[in-house]
Amino acid sequence: MPYLKRLAVLGLLLAGLVWASGGAPGLAQTAPTLQQQVNDYAAQSRGSQAVAALRITPEGTETALAGQTGNPTHPLPTADTLFEIGSITKVFTALLLAAQVHQGALTLDTPADTLLSTSLTLQSLASHTAGLPRLPLSRFFWSLLYPANPYRGSQPRELHRAIATADPDPTTCQYSNLGPALLGQRLATAAGQPYETLVQTQVLTPLGLTDTHFDLDAETEARLAQGHRENTLATANWQFDAYAPAGGLKSTLTDMGQFLAAAMAADWPPLALSLQPQSEDCEPNFGLGWIFTELEGAPLIMHNGRTGGYYAFVGWLPDAERGLVLLTNTSDPQGDGVATALLTGEPLPDRTVDPGSGIVALVLVGLLGYQSWSLGRSPPPRTWLKAAEELGETLLYLVLAYQLGPWQWLPVALWWGGLALLVGLSLRRLWRLRASPPAASPGSGWRSLGLVPTLLLLGWAIVGLR
Repeated sequence: MPYLKRLAVLGLLLAGLVWASGGAPGLAQTAPTLQQQVNDYAAQSRGSQAVAALRITPEGTETALAGQTGNPTHPLPTADTLFEIGSITKVFTALLLAAQVHQGALTLDTPADTLLSTSLTLQSLASHTAGLPRLPLSRFFWSLLYPANPYRGSQPRELHRAIATADPDPTTCQYSNLGPALLGQRLATAAGQPYETLVQTQVLTPLGLTDTHFDLDAETEARLAQGHRENTLATANWQFDAYAPAGGLKSTLTDMGQFLAAAMAADWPPLALSLQPQSEDCEPNFGLGWIFTELEGAPLIMHNGRTGGYYAFVGWLPDAERGLVLLTNTSDPQGDGVATALLTGEPLPDRTVDPGSGIVALVLVGLLGYQSWSLGRSPPPRTWLKAAEELGETLLYLVLAYQLGPWQWLPVALWWGGLALLVGLSLRRLWRLRASPPAASPGSGWRSLGLVPTLLLLGWAIVGLR
């Protein structure tokens, strides 16, 4: 009996140790550090992903860096690595307006364009309350045709034409790239200076942001992280041109951390003005550039930015006095969920498969499968022109698979396997054609037209989707 009592006491002691170590309901677990969360986020990527984060809490400031920049000059991210910040640029454009209002040069009610019969004001352009579309129809179609660089070649006159032909409704809240782009161009015209110069002298310099840029020289270019698309493929940087006020800035963790601290303090008059809600009827509500929303019932002031190769976030919870900057060199559609998890210290969200990318994968597999069957089983082409068309289709399907394949969750080895299969089948087919060459192709005529769309689509897939 004493032996059983000793076992019971020992069991109770062990249970108490388990309970005390965190197994008991309601006992707080040790929160992960920002570095642990950032390490986990970088590890989720199959490709080269650099992550730079800064978190401000009442206890102090944490910074965390992880991953690879994809830039051989500076392969590891630092606090001075440059990233595109995309639509966070809209906040700086709105601050330019707030600075000029504070100087008395303009008012928020100044008409957006005195040359057009419109009731739009500068305030409505800065706060997304002008009822303008996200993009003009012509620019929207261009972005579908050339998603690798959707704003390249845009001119200020394009923005004015869009306003002249649009039917804005000032009572409608609608997030827009067109509005802030036009705002920046109008402020530059009114001041008689380039927009980029105005932002530098009236916003960046007063805030002490010395490493935030529109254009990069050789030194800053060497610190730029290589951008990556959602499927982890490297991509070129966007050229914003006339849309620079809506998304053209690049910055570092050092500068954006300093900007976050200034925004949370709101001790610069233009910043304080920008943080005033502009319409109580909007959901979410907008300040001058800022987005006012909620996170688990608590107020959240933020702006994010996502370009072809980057995701960025800056925001804070005023009640909790917690703020976050997140910069990455991957255009992550789930970046908002990651940012809010880093902000609150919660676990990272589970990576989910986008149904759209699943459909794309099925279509691409179907195309490659059909082409493999055609090369292996169908009769040989009757003319050299048809043989060229067949080869062009094979190249087209391979390029489409490479460019559009969801490699963020599919193994890239599948593409290499498809490449090896189709190249092998094509070489086998060409070898067989040597023994039984097709008839000579006609010199001209409608028979040659079948190759034209294939070559056009192939060129688009190589250039427009890269």
